[in-house]
Amino acid sequence: MKETMRLHPAAPIAHRQTTKDIHVGGNDIPANTVLMVNLWAIGRDPTYWEYPLEFRPERFMSDVAAIDVRGQHFQLLPFGSGRRGCPGMVLALQVVSVTVAAMVQGFEWEVVEGGDGRVGMEEKEGMVAAREHPLVLVPVARLDPFPAMPQ
Repeated sequence: MKETMRLHPAAPIAHRQTTKDIHVGGNDIPANTVLMVNLWAIGRDPTYWEYPLEFRPERFMSDVAAIDVRGQHFQLLPFGSGRRGCPGMVLALQVVSVTVAAMVQGFEWEVVEGGDGRVGMEEKEGMVAAREHPLVLVPVARLDPFPAMPQ
């Protein structure tokens, strides 16, 4: 999940506004300045990520696993940070992991796109990271969802 959120944050830009004059990284930023934080670019920054454009979920099975998505590690901020972070973060973290686990456990997935078995991950430009091409998969049941039910 962390690798997917790193490469494809739901909202690639976080919007903030300063409440007072501040000095950050050698720059003076006046009060009431609108700041746009590019979360999409941070997730692909080679300063923080080895092979930043590649999907490598195993990177979070090493010392990088300690990086949390809840806003304390600024190289991975899919839900934003601070008081203006996503209010649905806790629910999303619980529901997404359980849903993906159930889908992987209960089904085999056949790709319908392109005929070559590959899934295109290109994104549209915009304030929300929508897919360029729709993902079409056919679920094939692997397990009986109700094994204790009489036939």
